[in-house]
Amino acid sequence: NNKAQAQGNAVYMLDAKTGAVIWSATYSSAATDGKLYMTHSIVSRIATLDRDADGLVDHLYFGDLGGQVFRADLNNASQRTAGQTSQFGVRVARLANLATTSAGTAITNGDNPRFYQAPTITIHDQGTATFILVGIASGDRSTPLDVSPSIGREGMLPAAILTGRPVNNVYGLLDRDFINTDLMNSSTTYTSLKSKNLTLANLQKNPQTLSSVVAAFFPYAAGTSKEGWYRSLSSIADGTEKAGVIRTSGGMKAFEEEPLAITGNLLVPVYDPEGTGVSAGDPCLPRVVGETDRQQFCLPYGVCLNADGTKNTTLEAKTGFRLLNNANHPDAVVGAGIRGMTLGPKIPDTNTSPNSCGNLTLVGNTEGTGTWTCTKKLLSTRWYEKYLR
Repeated sequence: NNKAQAQGNAVYMLDAKTGAVIWSATYSSAATDGKLYMTHSIVSRIATLDRDADGLVDHLYFGDLGGQVFRADLNNASQRTAGQTSQFGVRVARLANLATTSAGTAITNGDNPRFYQAPTITIHDQGTATFILVGIASGDRSTPLDVSPSIGREGMLPAAILTGRPVNNVYGLLDRDFINTDLMNSSTTYTSLKSKNLTLANLQKNPQTLSSVVAAFFPYAAGTSKEGWYRSLSSIADGTEKAGVIRTSGGMKAFEEEPLAITGNLLVPVYDPEGTGVSAGDPCLPRVVGETDRQQFCLPYGVCLNADGTKNTTLEAKTGFRLLNNANHPDAVVGAGIRGMTLGPKIPDTNTSPNSCGNLTLVGNTEGTGTWTCTKKLLSTRWYEKYLR
């Protein structure tokens, strides 16, 4: 938007019993933190994180329609102290402004990436460092058919194919401040945060092309280390861009559900209005346009690695925009139209271990859904709760 503030540029936390506002954040020209940048609409679910397992949410993660990603920090200790409730909201940190060019220059023509879903939060260790990986993907839900059909039907917009659209990406942002034990203390200033105001210039494009992946991110060196990565939703495993070759630029979008993280993989449902993995059927009959495909990326660096840090070429070949003879790969097709993904039970085979608590698969896929095995583990009861990693 070109307004000073778009509608819906705020986050509210309410008392579910009384409706009273406990905390809120929106644009403030006098802010010394990320609230200064809250000018775009926030339409997604809010991802939450309890950092100390006390049952209370400590961090909120969300994106907006201007290509920005934020983290709000909450001090629950202040809620337990009489007269300290004003210190509940510590800060709002703008993790990234992704409406930039690869050089970090701000985009001003309206081609901002748009985030309609909450980010997916995962926690990782690298040596002695612990960090959050914020996974999020972009897409324009307001015009899902902007590139197909080439001529609109029955007044559907756009009336003609849109060209020159920016490609959409999946992003992995490193939140290095999460592990800071003083983060919830208001004395930790916004300027001292490591992960803030990142642009594409701070991120590694196509990390699968690096010869030494981990070295690009760790050990941490301010201004030198990459602060995350991104890969185009219309590029194949080696980073080759297919927009403008077999797809119209900007047509492939992620906006139906947030990415799904499981067993070291980030699974993203991507709508392809020009998809070829599902039969279009009789063009004279009512039909669903396009299809949703599953794209897979390895966590946390956007590239599949072996135990020694080298690239696992076998797993990496299954990532990104998958094609077979220049058509959507049947293993990746979720189904016709705009769909999400969810895990559900899979009928066990005769080789299932007696210690298994059942297999899971991606519900709704047409084929090639994959199998995730659930294994029983016995934890003896203690006076405290113990969590498995």
